[in-house]
Amino acid sequence: MQFDDSTWKAYGGDAYAPSAAAASRDQQIAVAEKLREDRGGFSAWPACSRKLGLQ
Repeated sequence: MQFDDSTWKAYGGDAYAPSAAAASRDQQIAVAEKLREDRGGFSAWPACSRKLGLQ
């Protein structure tokens, strides 16, 4: 998944790895789930959510 560094850190990703690129798949998913909960859906990933029909 793609996270900018500030979002990765804001949602606790730096507890796993210094960047999303250095984190495992499961670690990225854990951070993404926190982000999704906080933002109330998939708005953090507009292109992907449109492509997949997730609103």
